[in-house]
Amino acid sequence: MKRFLSLAMAFCVAVTLSLDVNAAKRFGGGKSMGSAPSHQTRQVQPNTAPNTPNAAAPAINAPSWFDEQRFIGAAREHFLSLQQHWDANEMDKIAEFVTPQMLQWLKQERAELGDGYQSTYIDNLQVQLEGVDDQADKTIATLTFSGLSKTSRFDQGETFSESWRMERAQGQDQPWLLAGIRQNG
Repeated sequence: MKRFLSLAMAFCVAVTLSLDVNAAKRFGGGKSMGSAPSHQTRQVQPNTAPNTPNAAAPAINAPSWFDEQRFIGAAREHFLSLQQHWDANEMDKIAEFVTPQMLQWLKQERAELGDGYQSTYIDNLQVQLEGVDDQADKTIATLTFSGLSKTSRFDQGETFSESWRMERAQGQDQPWLLAGIRQNG
């Protein structure tokens, strides 16, 4: 009986440790890296009086071509695509969405996970625009993504909130590239 309890305890410890490792498998490993986002994450607060704006409203200094709803929709698609490419270890496809500096950090992070395919499911993905800043050489936007990351459709998952710094060089038809990730909280 003692041996059975020892084996059962060892199995429970092994399962617990493997769950912690799986939680860090999300794109970017759930770490902050790259250039810091330019805008603060807004905390949505209920209005206390009529016509009172919510708190740290997004700072929008956008160029005339910027379409907020289209940008948020594309950002949602890119977030999910990047997670799929991350799971499949397709760094060549990730390279299309990130700056060269981010790609180097991500390659190192993914190498620690090994070459195998992994499964990550994202539920309840919320995307919030924190701000846009049109500068002489580039446009910078900050987006906050939050939701639930799971390693299978059946686990309870882990909540996440992270802000991404997106950069776009000035000029026609330039792509938005991920330049940094900051974990919130």
